[in-house]
Amino acid sequence: MKQSILRPNQLITTSIFRQLLASYEEKWQMNPMQKNRLRPVVTARQCLSFILKQRFELGSSQIGALLGQDHATQIYACRNVSDMIDIRNENYLREVVKWAEVFDEILPDNALSESIVIERVRMVLDSSVIDGKVSKKILEKLIEEY
Repeated sequence: MKQSILRPNQLITTSIFRQLLASYEEKWQMNPMQKNRLRPVVTARQCLSFILKQRFELGSSQIGALLGQDHATQIYACRNVSDMIDIRNENYLREVVKWAEVFDEILPDNALSESIVIERVRMVLDSSVIDGKVSKKILEKLIEEY
């Protein structure tokens, strides 16, 4: 079973998250997960938090789990990015655009839809088998039909 800290109604799996981080690092030569407080790194992490909350409707706890931070840090990050966007801070606006490019590269609309469907079906089936609601024989029959 694929590792995921998300519920079935959420869109970002840990593997997709890793792909996003790798793409960002390759494209912009900076690791947004560095454990430091340099302004460019903090801005990148905060903007990532903001996008995960706004675009994917993840909660602060889920974002914190992905980023290895607590939920309060995520609440602050999202508020800060929102405030910086409101005052048209160029650094934050530029960073949001950079992340948008990475998300569009890793998750174009069709791929996003496909990955969402696959991950949701996988999670529902896995939990059904674990809970004993569905047998493997029934799943094999469904697979044959499709």
